[in-house]
Amino acid sequence: MPSGGRYHRLSQQNRPAAASGTSYGVDAEPASILLAIQNMSKTMTDRFDLLEASLASTQATLVSLGNRITEVENAAADYDRRLSLVEQKWLKIQSENISLREKLVDLEARSRRQNVRIVGLPEKIENGWPTEFLTEFIPNLLGASNFSKPLEVDRAHRLGRQSPGENARPCVMIARIHHFKMKEKILVLARQQFPLRY
Repeated sequence: MPSGGRYHRLSQQNRPAAASGTSYGVDAEPASILLAIQNMSKTMTDRFDLLEASLASTQATLVSLGNRITEVENAAADYDRRLSLVEQKWLKIQSENISLREKLVDLEARSRRQNVRIVGLPEKIENGWPTEFLTEFIPNLLGASNFSKPLEVDRAHRLGRQSPGENARPCVMIARIHHFKMKEKILVLARQQFPLRY
């Protein structure tokens, strides 16, 4: 019995030592694991925070780009509308321009239909008064008996300038006869009496 009781006391004495050894060895591992988990959790939280910030920045950039694309689309639609209006106005202006050119050609033709061209008159023979000179010159050249009324010349002028030199040809003279029928009569008489000499 004594020996048995002693053994029992020794086992009880050894048990705290064993228990204390277990607390230092086995209990130390969960603490380090928990610390590692906490560090990992903090790291992951930091990374998620950075990722969220990056995503928020990217989202803001996408919203800004979306707004700019919308503005560009609206501007393009406005440009298309304005271009369409410009094309319509251009077509209208082009049509008016064609009409005005036709009228101008007609007016020029009408203004020239009473003109006669006189070639070969010496320079400065009219003494600065071409209209008055031709009023007397044409009846005298074609025969005063062919003109029952005084000839009316609205205006007359030389075309261009005479070239330098003694043998240079005199400039052509243009005269606008007041009455178209008289202009036609002058041309007929000029053809009948060709060549004319003064």
